[in-house]
Amino acid sequence: TTIYQSRNIVSLADLGALITSENSKQVVSFLEALESENIERIKEAKSVSQLGWATDENFLPGHAGDIVLDVERSMIGRVNAYQKKGSLDEWLNVMAKHRERNRFRFILAAAFAPPILKTVNQRIFFIYNWGGSEGGKTAALHAALSAWGDPESLKVSFNATKVGLEQTAAFFKDLPFGLNERQLAGTKQESVEQLVYMLAEGGSKIRGTKNGGLQAIKQWRTVIIANGEEPLSNDSTQTGVSTRVLEVYGPPFDDPQEASDIYPFTAENHGAAGVKFVGKLLEVGEKEVVTLNKEITKRIKQSAK
Repeated sequence: TTIYQSRNIVSLADLGALITSENSKQVVSFLEALESENIERIKEAKSVSQLGWATDENFLPGHAGDIVLDVERSMIGRVNAYQKKGSLDEWLNVMAKHRERNRFRFILAAAFAPPILKTVNQRIFFIYNWGGSEGGKTAALHAALSAWGDPESLKVSFNATKVGLEQTAAFFKDLPFGLNERQLAGTKQESVEQLVYMLAEGGSKIRGTKNGGLQAIKQWRTVIIANGEEPLSNDSTQTGVSTRVLEVYGPPFDDPQEASDIYPFTAENHGAAGVKFVGKLLEVGEKEVVTLNKEITKRIKQSAK
């Protein structure tokens, strides 16, 4: 509908194409003839518009195989954020030191959980870290997101529309969703709880099209890693919210300087650990992952008695 309609193809001028209202009809005719003449020569490519699992053997980023990621221009910045940068060994060494603290270790581990959820049939849940300022909550979020890409470009603000958050979650799909600064969402507790329900539902809202049909429903299965300076739930919070949110109170860092050092470090070292982790999942296989999950779950239940 873009390249085969003269009134729509003019929009490609925004990408630098030399198409005007004067020559648009000729360009449409040329492209139609070009494809018709070469239809048997043009290779067909499988494409997806979401990250995460494309098939049981293909995962984006890092393990796409011959699958192409085809996204809207507005998402190009997010796609580019998943590039590898720096040293994986150096990233591992720095994170190993911080993983000695339980809160940090828990938040970092949550960033590796989303690709496993589909395999073990686990539903979406929130990890919410709250407490006073200067505790390194955002720094811990940066560290977690850096396993997959540039955290500065990947984190999402609470100060966003529901539609924007929904579309972003759908794009990330099987990757961690980082939500920063709950206080930016305002003081209405009801709005925050609706946000929790919406993201935890794992599917976009049913919407109609201009032609009377329905838009395609996009789904996701992720772990939302969020933070703020106040609790996400209170005494009046609906039970459904409490069962979807694991609240972690307290600072992930003991030293504010260590938290501050995370920002420049993750800006220069990111995007490798998550890809390596998915490669290991593919190597181990789904059956082994399911078996390990059952064993670990059983062990935790026994220790919690």
